[in-house]
Amino acid sequence: MDKSGMPSEIPIGLEHLEWIASLSASAASKSAYLSIEQRDLQIIGTSLSTFYQAATCHRKCHGGGHLLERLVGRMYNLSCAAYSLITLGFYDEALSMIRSIGEISNFLSLSLQDNNAIKEWISSDKKTRLRNFSPVNVRKRIEEKGGMMLATQEWYSTLSEDYIHPTPNTKPNMHNKEDIAVAGGVIQEQGAQVAIRNLAYITGPTALMVCAYFKFDDVLQELKKFYESDT
Repeated sequence: MDKSGMPSEIPIGLEHLEWIASLSASAASKSAYLSIEQRDLQIIGTSLSTFYQAATCHRKCHGGGHLLERLVGRMYNLSCAAYSLITLGFYDEALSMIRSIGEISNFLSLSLQDNNAIKEWISSDKKTRLRNFSPVNVRKRIEEKGGMMLATQEWYSTLSEDYIHPTPNTKPNMHNKEDIAVAGGVIQEQGAQVAIRNLAYITGPTALMVCAYFKFDDVLQELKKFYESDT
């Protein structure tokens, strides 16, 4: 090992995977000591509980094709994966998943606002579905219906340009004061704060919508408490 803790030679094969595992364990332990807004963590935890209960019919099975339950289940898995990546220091990768949560959130909002939209989506072939239900077209349809926009154009574009799409200025996981790009999972407090804030930003309002639809009145009231202080 050199002074920075890096091995003198980077391992290959199975030894490299073992090295990644050891780095991940170290990163996860360091994440517990970061300065993260507790309100955001409470929102994320409560939202994930909401998604899980809805996706698994934990309280009541509403029957039917379980389409909404499956979509909420996808959001739960993405949210869990994003949170896990944050604890391991993979902030750009977590933000990519968070953007995907936003896409599903907007689609859920549209489907609850416009029953014809969900019927059209179900009956569409792949080409039509990709054209008519792209993220931008879903946003347009929400605006036309006067529905709730959970993932705004500005939010979506910022995540896409700053953390996801490759550009000539791409610097992986650069969330530090030194403006140093990072290969691998390295704990950075600023990166964790950005990713957690965005995860709470999209999961909280989405969970409010899910609670209202599935009639989780008790959890709905708990979630509302986090937003009442903002008004």
